Amino acid sequence: MDDQKTPSESNRLGDMLKQARASRNLELSDVASVTHVRKEYLIALDEGRYADLPEDVYARNFLKLYAQAVGLDQSKALEAYARERNNTSNSTTSNATSAQTASSSRRQTARKVNTPSANVVNRQANDDDDYTVIPDNTRARRPGRPARASVWLMNTLVVVLLVAAAVWAFNTFMFNPPRRASVLNQSQQQTQPEQTNTDTVAPLTDNSSNATTTTDTAPVTPQEVTLSVITDPPGAEVTIDNYPFPTSTPITNAPVTAGDERLLRVNLPGYEPVEQAINLNSSQALSFVLVPVSDAPAPDAVTTSEAGAVAAEGTAPASQQGEIAISIEAETWLEVYAGTARGQGERLVYTSAQEGASYTFPLPVFLHVGNAGGVRLSVDGQSLGLMGSSGEVVSRAFTQ
Repeated sequence: MDDQKTPSESNRLGDMLKQARASRNLELSDVASVTHVRKEYLIALDEGRYADLPEDVYARNFLKLYAQAVGLDQSKALEAYARERNNTSNSTTSNATSAQTASSSRRQTARKVNTPSANVVNRQANDDDDYTVIPDNTRARRPGRPARASVWLMNTLVVVLLVAAAVWAFNTFMFNPPRRASVLNQSQQQTQPEQTNTDTVAPLTDNSSNATTTTDTAPVTPQEVTLSVITDPPGAEVTIDNYPFPTSTPITNAPVTAGDERLLRVNLPGYEPVEQAINLNSSQALSFVLVPVSDAPAPDAVTTSEAGAVAAEGTAPASQQGEIAISIEAETWLEVYAGTARGQGERLVYTSAQEGASYTFPLPVFLHVGNAGGVRLSVDGQSLGLMGSSGEVVSRAFTQ
């Protein structure tokens, strides 16, 4: 049927497809690889051989894929396809009609021949007619021709149905539209070797049988819990695994690292030290009643002679007893005890002293400060300067 189309009609769509394909330097095999359309169908579209294409719905789909692959406007390509295929169908129909007319004329001419017996020659009234000889075996086969034509038509219909089913199955199960991508990108990927992005691939460790991927384990942040410690009497120093707390008891909600079998020590001069292992897997609050050392004198014990002297003379003059003056120049934790050890004797001050505060006490006293650089001292009017540096924790006894 190709011989029925004029060159302009058969090549108009094909020329557009070829020019668009050539502009992208693509071969038909490249287009077939990208679109997953058989190369034979692409060639038929190029050459305008529409009779070699499957059913119209599939052919239009193939054309849209072809046009998309080569960057041709799909609507323009479909319009040219419809026009050319319609012209082809009309031409085919006209040829079929002419052939059918000729066949009918021949059959009518054959029917005019009257053959009463074998090898009988009839002469028509018209002198121009030829003599026609019809053998007996030919006349015997004529009644079976319509049956053989029906069988041929049925076989042709079956073949067409099988071809249509095969094309449908091919497009349904083999053709995957989501796999289509930009033709330019895929053509570049086909011509260039695939490169591995080493920045995103995990390092591999080669073994004799295979390779295993190694990953880095993120560091685990130690869990923190809180610990509160109360002692009776207060003012005891507390350590966890020999790490001291910055303040003495009472200690409230101090952060510590969680762990098993942490060694806790509580120490207060003049009292038996406390030592025990504790599990710090959760926040805890502990309290201890400290036991005085058996051979230590009572905190407020006074000898008989001293008692007699006090009774006879009353309170000693400041000049004989001595006096300490404390000036706070920066906020600090301040503990003052009437004695020579922390926790012994009367607790005179137990507070967070603010800048500008001042205190005066008779000697002896014991001082425990959390910011030695903020505490200035003088004894009997003689300046002793600052107790220490800023932020330094200092404990010190002052006597006469």
